[in-house]
Amino acid sequence: MGLLIVIMIIPILITIVILDKCTKNKTSWQIMLIGVEITILGVAVIAMGGGGLDATSDVFYFNLTGFVITLIGFTASIYGFKK
Repeated sequence: MGLLIVIMIIPILITIVILDKCTKNKTSWQIMLIGVEITILGVAVIAMGGGGLDATSDVFYFNLTGFVITLIGFTASIYGFKK
């Protein structure tokens, strides 16, 4: 459970720092659209992995990578909404 929390917190913090530094000239709509695109990319990566829970193959890594990318997309969308 602790590893899952770390996997969730690190991308969120990195996303907030990067968005704070790189999106000074962007409107909130532009940031939210970037977040939606990143979220769709994360879901596509999960779909490429097949969505299974087999921890002994590459499917697990596709799902984990897709989860992290989706989390980054959600964070970007929330950041754009708050801006």
